[in-house]
Amino acid sequence: MKLSEIQLFKNTPFTDIVNTIHFSSDVERDNFFDNHYEKVIFETKFDMVKDRLTIQAPIAPMQTYGVNYARFKSEYENNKWYYCFVTNCEYVNDRVMNIYLMVDTVMTFLQGDFTPFLCNVQILRQSLNASSFNQYKDYLLTNSDVLKFPKRYRYQSLQGWKEQCVVFTSSVSLTSDFGTEDDPKLRTSAGAKL
Repeated sequence: MKLSEIQLFKNTPFTDIVNTIHFSSDVERDNFFDNHYEKVIFETKFDMVKDRLTIQAPIAPMQTYGVNYARFKSEYENNKWYYCFVTNCEYVNDRVMNIYLMVDTVMTFLQGDFTPFLCNVQILRQSLNASSFNQYKDYLLTNSDVLKFPKRYRYQSLQGWKEQCVVFTSSVSLTSDFGTEDDPKLRTSAGAKL
């Protein structure tokens, strides 16, 4: 039986799958988490296969205040860190809390050049007409170099998922020059690097 080291992080901005940071490599990501957030580290290790992302942590309830993100090290995959959202902390007694985790697939698997490891990828493309765009624009998460309308909104919701997918969105001006098939020109959001 292989056991996993688990670390909890307090007060991170990673409260849902929309809020993420893209790193140039897994090493850069791991170093970032080592140095940026307050950690709760356990002396004991956990059986993540048996526990199935619900751990009974030897921690007092007061120590879980602010905990919203976690990672565990998989000895099955050369000590790879798996990053997780903390979805709930449940009181068991004064020295034990049940902590419920959900793997953050973007932070865990999509850092650096991850494309050689992809298989069974399906790309769905959709263009919105102006009325649909206006209806749903409050649900879009934007940054300073994307869309020009006022950025007064953020939409958050919590949903139970049976499947998980990653959605990349981009927007372009339909009046701009798209180039040719051999020399395409498509200017989209550049995003940000930290």
